[in-house]
Amino acid sequence: MKTRPPGRPRQLPVRTEPLSDVDAFWRLKAIRLNSFQAMRVMAFCSVWQAGAGSVDEVVSSGHCGRRTAFSRLASCRRAGFEPELVQFRINTGEFWEAEEREMIRLLERDYREDLARWSERPWPVRWAFPEPRPHGDLRERTDE
Repeated sequence: MKTRPPGRPRQLPVRTEPLSDVDAFWRLKAIRLNSFQAMRVMAFCSVWQAGAGSVDEVVSSGHCGRRTAFSRLASCRRAGFEPELVQFRINTGEFWEAEEREMIRLLERDYREDLARWSERPWPVRWAFPEPRPHGDLRERTDE
């Protein structure tokens, strides 16, 4: 009998019945996605359902690239559900898409403010402290 190697996290059982959007969000958080990443996957689920449930439809909608779509789909499956099983009861699919756009806007604004504060410092202080970097989620290439 084949056993699970030590240290490998257990996967949540895959659901076959529908689940609410909030349950799906917390399942995504349970696999160690941060809130922003979970929001992005929920927005993907919304686009997935609107586009007849295929990667090609999601890519043709312009929401994300092929590689990103497969990554989001893998996150759903790792969390134990399929994107078409999410029922948007509490929040609509458009809400999750708007939240994703708003979060990106806020992260970009915060980065610009940090960069402006850093550049206003005298050069010895700038030399001592590295230039601020954008948030890791902003560097994600969603067009591939």
